[in-house]
Amino acid sequence: MLRATGFRGKVNQLIGRFEFSYTPDKRFTNPTLGDYIKKDEYQFALILEKYHKFTSAFPATYFVAQWLHKSRSDLFGRYLGGVDNTPGQSPKGQSNGFNALALALQQPSPTLEYRYDFAILTDTKGGWYMQPGVKWKPTKSIQADLYLNAVYSQHKGEYRDFVDGLQHNNEIFARLAYQF
Repeated sequence: MLRATGFRGKVNQLIGRFEFSYTPDKRFTNPTLGDYIKKDEYQFALILEKYHKFTSAFPATYFVAQWLHKSRSDLFGRYLGGVDNTPGQSPKGQSNGFNALALALQQPSPTLEYRYDFAILTDTKGGWYMQPGVKWKPTKSIQADLYLNAVYSQHKGEYRDFVDGLQHNNEIFARLAYQF
């Protein structure tokens, strides 16, 4: 007999969601720039959320984990039949759809003056997107944000993952806001 008390405190207040969508005859841009390609597409996502308190000195950490599957396109809606190509040759395409895994967390400081954020996403084909950041709110009316957006592709030039060709999009984002 399995006793639920062995899991107490580990999975309590875990929120899970499943989302599904289906689009019949979705139009995709043809890699040859000819007529549109019409294909049925479905996508689903499994999302898990949880607040977890590691120590009494800090507020709870907020975690989100997600798995996304798309049958015909990548994260940006690009047709998978047009990826994994070599210049001058027909694209090989990508079978088994697009799969992405993401993890995000937020950790406030004990005074709530700072909040530390981190998000990472991979497409399981070698593409990575990472975003660490910090929010500083010294008063009710002043807030400063500093974030880094970083992309990395293990297959540079082969267009086999969702960020290949987007490496120039690495950036640092800063914002200072005053609310009145």
